[in-house]
Amino acid sequence: AKKKVRQGVVLVNGNKGRVDTDITIGSDHVKLQARTESKFQARGEAPFAITVIYEDDVMAIVHKPPGICTHPPKCLVPQTQAQSMMSMRCCVPYHVPCAPPGSEGILWRPMMAHRLDKDTE
Repeated sequence: AKKKVRQGVVLVNGNKGRVDTDITIGSDHVKLQARTESKFQARGEAPFAITVIYEDDVMAIVHKPPGICTHPPKCLVPQTQAQSMMSMRCCVPYHVPCAPPGSEGILWRPMMAHRLDKDTE
């Protein structure tokens, strides 16, 4: 919470909040600002191809190929850059565009809503 306050995400009565700000319930208005712009820039080629089955302004459905992890694997053995990119979490942003700048109430970058096992298609 302190990190978000220091980042300027918390407004108190329309002003940037501070960690030491006292809040009076019923009197002060606290607002959390959502990030409305993605800093993600796809570089190079997508790690692998995926099929976008459905897409609209707020969601997308993609086909997860069998044998591909949903999230990059956490392991004790160091991985190469190419190995760490072989996951749906790393690949989806190449195929599903980020929300346009200033889009409030919409996730600013594609996120996984359902996690499937590596071998599940």
